[in-house]
Amino acid sequence: MPINADLERTIVKCVHTHQHPSRKYGVKFDQQFILDYRLDGKRYRSTLGWESEAIDPNIPNVKWTLAAAEQRLKEYKQNHRWNKANPALPARPVCMKDELRNEKVEALEKQQQLALDKQRNIAFGDYFKNTYVPHQESKGKSSLPRELSLFKNHLKPVIGNYQFDEIRPLHLEKIKKNMKSAEQSPASIKYALALFRQIWNQALIDDVTTLANPSTKVKPPKINNARERFLTLEEEKLLLADLALRSPITHDMAVMSLDTGARWGELAALTWQNLDLDAGTVRFMDTKAGDNRTGYLTSRVKALLEARHTATDSSLVFAGVKSGKIQTEISKDFGKAVKKQGLNNGIVDRRQKITFHSLRHTCASRLVENGIDLYTVGKVLGHRTPGMTARYAHLGPNAVRDAVQTLENNPRNIAK
Repeated sequence: MPINADLERTIVKCVHTHQHPSRKYGVKFDQQFILDYRLDGKRYRSTLGWESEAIDPNIPNVKWTLAAAEQRLKEYKQNHRWNKANPALPARPVCMKDELRNEKVEALEKQQQLALDKQRNIAFGDYFKNTYVPHQESKGKSSLPRELSLFKNHLKPVIGNYQFDEIRPLHLEKIKKNMKSAEQSPASIKYALALFRQIWNQALIDDVTTLANPSTKVKPPKINNARERFLTLEEEKLLLADLALRSPITHDMAVMSLDTGARWGELAALTWQNLDLDAGTVRFMDTKAGDNRTGYLTSRVKALLEARHTATDSSLVFAGVKSGKIQTEISKDFGKAVKKQGLNNGIVDRRQKITFHSLRHTCASRLVENGIDLYTVGKVLGHRTPGMTARYAHLGPNAVRDAVQTLENNPRNIAK
């Protein structure tokens, strides 16, 4: 890299100047300072600024001079020695090209930080609406309508306009208090807190916030909403007869829930490919417990499914009547049938009221009453833990009595 013919040497070694052909700085032609030097045998050429230019745009009165150029050269050489002594640390600039590269990196990092700051200044309600909801819609989340309602009625009034770094546990306590005052059930309050937790965790993934989830410091209400009511044979007969006239698809879903213990959501998502009518089996996929399980069909369930299979070309067993797509909520016809038959007349405790989930509860109760052990019942229902099935233990007292009776009937247990 030879020195250009139009460069002039200065009294400082390795510092050269280049005169502008026309532009003047005062009475002299403006000149540019250029460094030409070697570091460990490698040659560097650094073009600095003009005499008329400020070294730092933030300090306009400090211009480039021979002394400033010499100082910059010393800094490059010092940086080179420091880089050799600290190879594991970020390198310091040893030429103007390094400085320009660092300026670009710093500018990019600053731009990224500004974008990140803007992203993190978003209000909780705006994030829910513009990011969280579309993400859940893309996953086809069936519980989204319920979440939209909870957010609109309970979360948004308290924290909708707050940014993430402004939200504290006390705001969640206020949500709990407001919902309790509005006579919302403990389950609904717990659901609202769970929704908040999900939104916050998604915001952590999206780098909208780095703060710990405030919900970890808020105790959810204790819930005891286990259904204790189940249908008698007479009540079942009345309900199914009404549903058969009112909504055949709801009737068939009710029968299948009664005989397999399936949840409504499991039935709504059921496809024909997960049914083997010849073998009399059904495979429930991605259940609430987070796994898959196999169920077995009674003769009446098998019969109604065979009839339904010949009458539909949908991949869904219980597709929505109007949409042809997966149902997102239980048909109102079920509630109308329950009301028409008076199954909930005079009942105040919601745990004693008949809902679609009562059909699953009825299935479990009948299994226990017929002497099926709790472990097997848990397998039929797809319970995650034995404790979930233990609630049915009181329905089978004969099993305990019979177990004790074996001690009396065994001669080896009788003292001589």
